Amino acid sequence: MELHSSTRGNERIVVVEGVVGAAEVPELLAELLAAVQDGGGHDVLLDVRGVSSFADEALTALTAGRSRAKSLRHRIVVVDGRNGETAKSLRRSGQVFRFPVHPDAGSASAALEADRVSLAATNPLQVADGPAATTVRALRGGGPL
Repeated sequence: MELHSSTRGNERIVVVEGVVGAAEVPELLAELLAAVQDGGGHDVLLDVRGVSSFADEALTALTAGRSRAKSLRHRIVVVDGRNGETAKSLRRSGQVFRFPVHPDAGSASAALEADRVSLAATNPLQVADGPAATTVRALRGGGPL
């Protein structure tokens, strides 16, 4: 398994390639936790389109990462094809409802931004700056949050 990550705005993009089995769970979990917690925390866009095999045991890393993200008020979304190995594992295990799967990074980013806007609209203390806050300010008539 190979992991690469980068940060873009409020999102941390984690790219996973190769075989993800039980032996890779600790490394995958460490990367997800770092992505969620580092630099004040980020929403995570997990790009697994390059995964050739995804063992159901590896779902424990995703679940633990999601729990930590949720506790910090962040989200994890998955980028994978409909027949991608990770998407199939999520469907097979019944976990797909917890991890939104998007076909490309653009739609995943748009979904994360929509979530941030929705959250900021219902709880203005959640988002102090960034694109979501700008949108909420505009919706509220330009006043500060």
